[in-house]
Order: sequence, then structure tokens, then C-alpha cells
Amino acid sequence: MIKNLKEKTMKSSYLKLLLLIVLPGFLTISVYGQEDTSRTKAINVSKPDLPKWGEDSAKCVKNFSLYREYYKNYKKTKDAGKLDEAKDYMQSAIQPWRWVFNNCPVASQNIYRDGAEIIKYLYNNTEDEYKPAYADTLMNVYDQRLEMYGWKEGVGYILGRKAVDHMKYKKGHIEESFKLFEKSFNYVKEDNYIAPVLYYHLYSAINMFRMGKADKDIIVRTYDKVITVYENAIDNKVKNYESFENLKPRIEQMFDPFADCEDLNEIFNKRFKENPEDLKLLKRISSMLNDKGCTESDLYFNATRKLHSLEPSAESAFLMGKMSIKREMFNDAENYLKQAATLFKDSTKINEAYYLLANVNNAQGKRSSARTNALKALDYKPDDGRCYILIGDLYANSASVCKSDNKVESKSIYWAAVDKYQKAKSVDPDVAEKAQQKINKFSQYFPTRDELFFENYNPGDKYTVGCWINETTIIRQK
Repeated sequence: MIKNLKEKTMKSSYLKLLLLIVLPGFLTISVYGQEDTSRTKAINVSKPDLPKWGEDSAKCVKNFSLYREYYKNYKKTKDAGKLDEAKDYMQSAIQPWRWVFNNCPVASQNIYRDGAEIIKYLYNNTEDEYKPAYADTLMNVYDQRLEMYGWKEGVGYILGRKAVDHMKYKKGHIEESFKLFEKSFNYVKEDNYIAPVLYYHLYSAINMFRMGKADKDIIVRTYDKVITVYENAIDNKVKNYESFENLKPRIEQMFDPFADCEDLNEIFNKRFKENPEDLKLLKRISSMLNDKGCTESDLYFNATRKLHSLEPSAESAFLMGKMSIKREMFNDAENYLKQAATLFKDSTKINEAYYLLANVNNAQGKRSSARTNALKALDYKPDDGRCYILIGDLYANSASVCKSDNKVESKSIYWAAVDKYQKAKSVDPDVAEKAQQKINKFSQYFPTRDELFFENYNPGDKYTVGCWINETTIIRQK
């Protein structure tokens, strides 16, 4: 019993000694035992005016070489599954690393990269009562790294790594973790971000909401930030952009439970009203609501319309045209689709714009314009049977405007209509069934044999359909 007590006392003394040696020295930024994350805003990132190998260069080189060799062997043996041997190497690395950390802090960036892993090892292999102190020590390793190498690695980059480890090792301090992520975001350059920081930044925001430290808006705002960085990283192929490629599904999965349309509209509607000219905000609102299937809302419509007015494009014109059709705002839809047809370069998209425009004209009662635009659509896709069906419908539905006392003349519109349905069937298998149904339906309205005889017409002769249609067809009987 006395022996166990003695061993425990010696172990406790050793751990306290380690912490006392690590914590002092060049740590002039913030002492995270006090959770003073705000002070990092005043970080001086200029290159420190210190000798690389400290005041005792020989001793520094010796200790640096020792710890690096031990640490490399620790990693090798650990990876090989030789855990006991790895433990010995780690224990041997601690003392020389500690000396280098305190006496030659600008000898190498590896002091801090390796140091973080050394402290994590000690954290994971010590009793619970000492874990908070090791967590504080880990934070101070980052603080010294920031002071010595912030000028080279970037303040935001180091703060991001610190924030991730703060969240993992200082559990329960969720507000401080979130503040660190936010500061990292403010400092970091987009080409110096690392994927895990984006993921855990959003995770931290969700924790803030779940613990009652913030409302749901914090999640949406943070998602907005991280997804923007993600998209820029992919689009611009920034350094290490490959690490971002599988990140979006994980971010989306984490965000999805908080992304209902009601909340998104409530949050972004306020921001839209405050900054209706903010191009970046408009793009984010339009993109996010579209991704989440919230395209029926007034916010989505208004934000997209405003975005189009500030930065018009073929795609935005086409989108506004489709949305205006849904809202039966046909005059607006006509203008947007005309823009889209003019701006598009791809023939398939031009075809679609003209086809929708023809449908809008039909809804407006502009039969001639509808036919004109359907024919324009066919210029870009000659086998688009939908256009022929639309023109056929225009003819078949013209009975009220093409009335005549002459029964053959009144019914001649159905010859012209069926001609278009037959053409649709012949060029486009996708609409063949629909076209045949219309042929069967409107062939019943052809003039009868007696009506043709009475007006002195013969089946098979050519006939020019009058009214607004003005097309030549072949006389047929019912």
C-alpha cells in the first residue's frame, strides 16, 4: 500500500513538473486556463527577432535532434503495432522536446506540429484529474506556434487547428470553441483553409444551439460561411483542394435537420430586407433555398428576381421565366424568356426557352406569337415533337375565332391541327402516343362526306385554311 502511494505521489509530481515547465517561457499570447480567447485578436504576426537555435545553440541542436529521432521512431513503431516500444520512444522524446520548446522556439515548425501530438498523447494516457491541465497546455502550444510562426503559416490556419483541438480536448467550453472558429474564419485566407476546420466550425455552431447558447440562426449563418469557402476551394482548386471533395455531403448531412424551409425563409427574409442589394447574399439565398427545395417561397422569387436585375444571365432569366409562369405572371415571363433565348448560347437551351415562350404566348391568347416562337424552337431542335403538338393545339383551339357559315371552312382548322400532330408523331417518338391520341380526337371533327359534297369539295384536294392560320393542307372526310 505504501509502495502504491509512493508511486502515485511520484507520478503526480512528475506530471505537475511537466506542466510547470511547459506552460512558462515564450507563451505571451493568451493563457487558455483562463479561457481568454478574445486576446488573440491583437496577435502580432511579424517574424520574431530570435536566434534560430536559441542562446545555447549546441544544446538546442542536440535536444532537437534527440527529440526528433525519438518522435520519428515513436510514429514508426506505433504504426507497426509495437505499442510498448512506441511508448518508450515517446517517453524519451518528451524531455528534449520540452527543452527545445522553451529555449529555442523558432528552431523549426515541427516543434509545434510534433508538440501538439505529444501533449495529446499525454492527455490520452493520464488520469482524468490531469486532463484539463494537459488541455490547457495543448492550447498554449498553439499560442506559441501562433506567436512564432503565425507570420509564415497564417493566423487563421493555426487558429483553425487550435479551434478543432479546443473543441475536442476542452469539452464543455463550447462558447470559447465557437469564438475560436469565428476568429479563424476572420483571419484565414481561403487558399489556406483545411477541410476539418469547416466541418467542426459548423459542428460547433450546432452545439451552441443545442446547449441553448444561441438560436438557430447561428447554424444557418455558419453553414453559409463554410459552404462558401468549400465552393471557392473546389471552383478555384486551391492548395489541397482534394481534401475538400468529400466534405460537402458530410456538411449537408449535418446541416439538413436544421434546414427546413420555414426557418430558412424566416432567417434570410430578414437579411434580404436589410441588404436587398447585397449580391453575395442574394446568391447564397437563391442557392440555398434551391438546394433545399424551398423554391415556392416569396423570398426565393424576390431574391432571384433581384439577383437577375443586378447580375443578369441566361440562366437567371430562364429561371425567372419559369417561376413567373408558375405565378401566372405571363407578361413578366414573356420578357424573361425572351432575354434567356437571346443570352443562351447552347442550342438545346435556346430551344427550351422558345418553347416555354410559345406556351406563355398561348396563355396570353397570342396565338400567332405562340406559333412563331414554337417554330423558332424547332429551328434549334427540329425533332422536338412538343412544338408541333403545341402548334396543333393552337389550331384546334381556334374554333371560336375562326367561325364561318361554311361548315367545311369552320372545320378546316382540324385538318391543319392533325397535320401538326402527325408531324410530331413522325419526328419524335417521345410524344408519339400523345400525338396519336390527339389525332384520334380531332379527326372526329373533320367534315362529313355530305358536307364536302354540299360545298363542292373533294377528298385529297389541296385546301388553304384561312383565319389567322393561313396554311395549305389536304381535304379529308370524317
